[in-house]
Amino acid sequence: MEHELRMKETEVRNRNSGAGGDAENTQDRNNNNGHGSRSTGMKALKLPPFHEEDNLDAYLTRFERVCVAFKVRPEHRSTQLARLLQGKTLVSASDIEEADDYKVLKVQLLKRF
Repeated sequence: MEHELRMKETEVRNRNSGAGGDAENTQDRNNNNGHGSRSTGMKALKLPPFHEEDNLDAYLTRFERVCVAFKVRPEHRSTQLARLLQGKTLVSASDIEEADDYKVLKVQLLKRF
């Protein structure tokens, strides 16, 4: 799995540097005057969902690396993470008052699990 993550990060770096960019990403960059597109980052971020038997700290570290590689804005990270949570972690995330703040969400999830 770590190898797949490195491959995705390399693919994103190559795409962002102009190598192998597709028409959709080019159009998104043009529509945003060269700034990263929220929709591109939201669609492109792919990680397996978090399972309760996984190590949450390691999963969040991997999640943050992917967010950096895919240029997901910090204010969108909690939404991205919520899409990947299941079971008790998803319920806990929805119970946290400031769940829209990724840093708060991360701290609370690590305290609970």
